[in-house]
Amino acid sequence: MDARNAALTCYGTMPLNCRIYKATSESCWYIYVRWNEGKDGLAIRSSRVILVGKLTGTIHYDGSAGDEG
Repeated sequence: MDARNAALTCYGTMPLNCRIYKATSESCWYIYVRWNEGKDGLAIRSSRVILVGKLTGTIHYDGSAGDEG
């Protein structure tokens, strides 16, 4: 699957199962996306989440959501 055509899931606050330890003072959107290599269905691992600042649009984090298991 082409990552550009994958569905995104966006949350206005941090979801309960999200475990991100890199705090930011800016309120963020939590956007769940596929990993770039497209092997999401072939491995047991954490989801990928991107934190985008609601005011500045700054990407504060792009990585593991810490929700594996």
